[in-house]
Amino acid sequence: MQLSVYRLLFFPFLALLLIAATAARNSLWKTEVSIWSDAESKSPRKIRIMINLGSSLFNDGKEEDGILYMKKALELDPASPEPYLNLGVYYTKKGDYNRALTYLLKPHSLQQTYLSYYRIGNLYALKGDTDLAIENYEKALELDPLYPFANLELGSMYMIKGAFTDALSAYNRAIKAAPREIMPYNNIGIIYIELADYDRAEEYLKRHLKIFPLYAPAWANLGNVYFYRGDMQKAEETYRKAIELDPQNAQIVANLAMALDALGKKEESEKTMKKALELNPELFK
Repeated sequence: MQLSVYRLLFFPFLALLLIAATAARNSLWKTEVSIWSDAESKSPRKIRIMINLGSSLFNDGKEEDGILYMKKALELDPASPEPYLNLGVYYTKKGDYNRALTYLLKPHSLQQTYLSYYRIGNLYALKGDTDLAIENYEKALELDPLYPFANLELGSMYMIKGAFTDALSAYNRAIKAAPREIMPYNNIGIIYIELADYDRAEEYLKRHLKIFPLYAPAWANLGNVYFYRGDMQKAEETYRKAIELDPQNAQIVANLAMALDALGKKEESEKTMKKALELNPELFK
């Protein structure tokens, strides 16, 4: 059996890019809806209120209402790029890529922005068109070379293609722009695992965990570093930390089983592997 490497999801920021001057925590969306609904009742023809109300409704799970208010914002100001961009994000999340692209392309005729290119890149990435995703992320970066999210997603596209040098360059630009953004560190760690440069992999994974120690896949990747080095005792300890954070992750449980097997703990390894397969019967298929 072969160890699994745990990569981040490539599009964690899509839902965060709704343009609204509101708090981002999910627990606040209902309050935000109330605030902006009240503001809209008092000032029904202000575009910023429409955009913020539409965004908060969407994030509260009321997607159709959110779309309605974003379209009302366009009725008030058809030249405003923000509603087009947000509608593009909405339809991308719904999987309606053709309609999303129609809205995302509209701001180009109004004002070419790094955000419009970035979101078109996200759309193509979700469709699995890596080359067009890269093309649009690079256009976004021509307008804003240090935009961290575009660099992050660009790095992820290069990882898919196996272009690790280009991926490292993009991730390092993301770190330069946003040193406390955790995801580039984990992904750089993955690249160095792939390149068998375990010292650098350990360095970047530990930098990730110093900023945010509650992310199980980073602990799992660090466990992989120790496994490949042959330090099975550290691998076991590190996998167990990952499992404390994510006990239902079958891949991490399976990696622990392999470390236990390498340590000669055969009975415990068999029990642990059985648990992994109970969590995910398709794990090794």
